[in-house]
Amino acid sequence: MAGAFLVGAGMVGCDGANADPEPEPPTTQPEEPETPDSEQTAAEPEGGEQGPQDYAHPQPGPEIEDDGQAGAEAAAVYFVELFSYIHATGDFEAWDELTTENCNFCRGVREQVSGMYADGGYASAQPPVVDSVFPHVWDRIPGDYSVEVVFLSPELVTFDSDGEVIERFHESRTRAWFVVEHRDDGWVVVGADGGDLQ
Repeated sequence: MAGAFLVGAGMVGCDGANADPEPEPPTTQPEEPETPDSEQTAAEPEGGEQGPQDYAHPQPGPEIEDDGQAGAEAAAVYFVELFSYIHATGDFEAWDELTTENCNFCRGVREQVSGMYADGGYASAQPPVVDSVFPHVWDRIPGDYSVEVVFLSPELVTFDSDGEVIERFHESRTRAWFVVEHRDDGWVVVGADGGDLQ
């Protein structure tokens, strides 16, 4: 079964002229490390507790201040980390700062998660585990980068307002590509795509 990140990618699939710029996988793929042995699962509420999870806010690496390749890598990894965070908390402040209206994936995920919380629902998740990051220059737009991130997408469980499970997305090893762009106020994600790894 596809992980939560891939379901998000499919939810806002390409729609012609309005589709996200689709990052092209690099011609040379990095070696794929073995999936770490992990007992990590989404923490289900205890004692009938419901609502947003007590989830530490991810912090971007210091390299995000760099306006070149190192900053592009840090921005892509931060996006992956925020994906779990917004599901667990319903807090979109950092997500909104990092994403753009032109990113269909970003907008679609936000609409889905905010709608869930608006209806009284919530989700439980754990942080992703990043295996590798591989950037290359995005030749369609000067100065942009396409960044490939391979990561373990953790189990994510969504609940309705009564605390009943709506859907459970199992842990999945994922390869995703992000088009990132450096602007006056920092890095932003302008497109995203992903695929499951066997």
